[in-house]
Amino acid sequence: MGYYVSLTDTNAIIPADKLDEAYKLLCDLNQRNDLKTGGYGGWTHGRTPEGETPIEGPHDKVWFSWMDWNYPEICADAAAILERVGFEVTYQADGELGFVRYEEKTGCEDIFLQALAPVLASCNTDLPYFIWVGEDYSTWRNVVVNGDFLTQEGHIAWGDPT
Repeated sequence: MGYYVSLTDTNAIIPADKLDEAYKLLCDLNQRNDLKTGGYGGWTHGRTPEGETPIEGPHDKVWFSWMDWNYPEICADAAAILERVGFEVTYQADGELGFVRYEEKTGCEDIFLQALAPVLASCNTDLPYFIWVGEDYSTWRNVVVNGDFLTQEGHIAWGDPT
């Protein structure tokens, strides 16, 4: 089972001069076993099963959904990590990294975007956002406001057709 989501619109970019910082933020995230939902993380959200020794740092028994447990060793840059998460990204002419698409089961995309909030806040737009639609047509958007990563529910309102 799973829940499919699609990114329908975004204006967020990672500025070229922030790509190294973005990569570091995404790699540092791998220390956060409490956020992982794969392996021991499964239904316990990073808590170690009863009778097991707690796991510190990256380990092959805990990982983010759909990610390799050692993704910082496998991925050379922020683009490679975001592609593993499920995003289609592209470098723009000025070296900025843009988000193109996400059409996958939900996994850890929101956690990785939240980790990027400090660099997304510095992009050349007033309000960086990601607009999503779920398989049941629910809508929401993530926005970066003053470096905080927020989620807003969406509502569709149809006007009078006459």
